[in-house]
Amino acid sequence: MYIWNQHEFVGNCIIWYKKADLTPGNPEDGVWQKAHYPMPRCLGGTEWIWLLKEHHAIQGVLQSLEYEHCCISGWEKSYLAGYWEYLLPLFITICGERGRENLTVLHNEKDESGRSVFGVIAGKRLNQEKNDLGRSVNAVAGGHASAFNPNSALNRTEEKMSEDGRKGGLITKDKKLGIFAPGQASAGGKAVSKQKWECTVTGKISAAGPLTGWQKARDIDVSNRVRRCDLE
Repeated sequence: MYIWNQHEFVGNCIIWYKKADLTPGNPEDGVWQKAHYPMPRCLGGTEWIWLLKEHHAIQGVLQSLEYEHCCISGWEKSYLAGYWEYLLPLFITICGERGRENLTVLHNEKDESGRSVFGVIAGKRLNQEKNDLGRSVNAVAGGHASAFNPNSALNRTEEKMSEDGRKGGLITKDKKLGIFAPGQASAGGKAVSKQKWECTVTGKISAAGPLTGWQKARDIDVSNRVRRCDLE
């Protein structure tokens, strides 16, 4: 049976610590972290308890679910394996929502080409170090790591990815998170409808959907378009 309640989870942890004769906070018994509980610190919580790091990771995800607020920072992902893998889609959803909020702020400033000033600078910094073949050291290292990561797209079967996608979709729908949150469907539609695209063949400017129909009717490849951020 899956656990969806942080209080049930923390209670089980405390019981297990006693049975295993572990002293919370004792470095000889493991890596302990202070977990703000029951309320997250970001929402004003001041109470905390000692939890082993791997248990703190699970508690953070469940706490985020309870308060419908991101109470995690990303390091927890490596602990969502084995029995706890069912929480991975929820973790991705929570981090995705937080990431979108942060990126909206970071990428507000655009250059003359409509690109994010922050994104351009960050990309140059990440890829400025080259190897003997002139390739980005960071990019090569990232590709190498993905090749040996059992959870990466390179090593997961289509069946596994499809199964994970279904699980994640059912969880987000059941918990009314992400695109299933109240008002998100209409908000997403409005955001897309505000985007303006220009046909690079004829100069026609329109929203993405209408422009696709317009180009197809004239046998124009729909890839012949550029986004006009200056008109949004």
